[in-house]
Amino acid sequence: MAILFFLNCFTPLRLHYDMLRYFAIKDCIESKCPPEADPRDYLPFGYTALLLLLSKLGILKSFSIVMVNCIYLFGGLYFVRKIFSNIRSPFFLFFLVLLNWTIIKFVTHPLSEMQYMFFSIAGLYAFYQFTRNKNILNLFLAFLLACLAFLTRTAGIALLAGLFAALIWEYRKKLLELVKNNKPLLLAILLCIAFVLIFSKQLGLNHYTGVMSKQFKEGVRFSDVIGWHFSEWGEIFINTSRSR
Repeated sequence: MAILFFLNCFTPLRLHYDMLRYFAIKDCIESKCPPEADPRDYLPFGYTALLLLLSKLGILKSFSIVMVNCIYLFGGLYFVRKIFSNIRSPFFLFFLVLLNWTIIKFVTHPLSEMQYMFFSIAGLYAFYQFTRNKNILNLFLAFLLACLAFLTRTAGIALLAGLFAALIWEYRKKLLELVKNNKPLLLAILLCIAFVLIFSKQLGLNHYTGVMSKQFKEGVRFSDVIGWHFSEWGEIFINTSRSR
């Protein structure tokens, strides 16, 4: 399965609507916007930074993009193996993961999902190491990687929130004593929460709450999911955008 994934390095550059947006944003930053590009278009800068780096190195090609995605994928699986070291049959789990059609799609396309997955799992591994050895460097690394995940995809805010919640739970007794003795600290925390809620639109968080509320109101039928499945397989094999 790994060989089949790496063989995709030799396939043509895959086309996708968001891929065209990423490349247009990269061009706007690097030189000038293409005629058909919207200069006000915005996607998180994490993946655009990778494209800019590959471009500056002169290797912004299908081979390099898929190779980086494969490294992200197998690096993420390595960290999963390290966190869940008691799994009896890890390679069976990995085999199932590699058969997942969304994994196949996002490895072959120049999109941000694999980068987001790698930074997320690496951040969780760093926090897992912190809970074991209490090394503050691991905690710093966990939040740094979570920030990189957030810069790649705004959904990474959930990972940052999860790490904060886990940290609070880990030291809940000490924190309760600290808050009792330092009222200004509690005020500062409440102000930070209020800041996130007030500026949720600017931080790109409203998109995800809107998607969730829409799902509860309208729902998605099983036939819709199957339709997406086949259309995305078409994107991979026919190498054209779903909109076509």
